[in-house]
Amino acid sequence: MFTAMAVDTAAHCLGPYAPIGVVDAEVLRATCEPACLTLNDTLYVSELCAPYPAEAALVSADDSPDCAEALALVGADGGGACEAE
Repeated sequence: MFTAMAVDTAAHCLGPYAPIGVVDAEVLRATCEPACLTLNDTLYVSELCAPYPAEAALVSADDSPDCAEALALVGADGGGACEAE
């Protein structure tokens, strides 16, 4: 199961890790640089290594200001997590 954090572009924060797809891998390592993916018009960030879900598209920070901001949030104090309501 591949997990990622949904990016709330309006609130400028990240949701909790949640499953976004199934991948064919014996082991999914969480030791990679964060990557942005889109799935069903939602932007996600994950520190899991490839393979990525087939339905998800990899997004470059160079091509997406929202992705660049999300990647910066991962390294921010508190991990850029959205505040619970």
